[in-house]
Amino acid sequence: MGIDLLTDDLSAATNDELFSSVEAFAKAQPNEGWRHDYTLEWCDSALKKVAAFANTFGGLLLVGVKKEKTDLVCELLGVESPNEYKTRIASSIAANISPTPSYDVFECCMPSIPSKRFCVVRVKAGKALLLVTK
Repeated sequence: MGIDLLTDDLSAATNDELFSSVEAFAKAQPNEGWRHDYTLEWCDSALKKVAAFANTFGGLLLVGVKKEKTDLVCELLGVESPNEYKTRIASSIAANISPTPSYDVFECCMPSIPSKRFCVVRVKAGKALLLVTK
């Protein structure tokens, strides 16, 4: 049985377990929904998605996954980064969303290509209105 990206303790997962769970989730849930979304890389639109999740029911943003509206399946391309990527995401959220939402960021890399990184941003529902300040 795999890891549930929405509820399980992802900090205890190994890199391969987390990557397998991201891969399985993207395959099982190829279309974005009101509780999950995909983005190929971290950008301003990703900030808006995090704020939207926090302003509603919470949700999951998978970074490194390509999914266009016309695509039938997700592509796990990863973000090319020789270093940790989750710090960039955490800094961006803290600097550009006010008040800072309650969230966790977990990172893994593609087992066959360690420079291809994926992040799971798990956002909890907020109690106050959150605004993107950028």
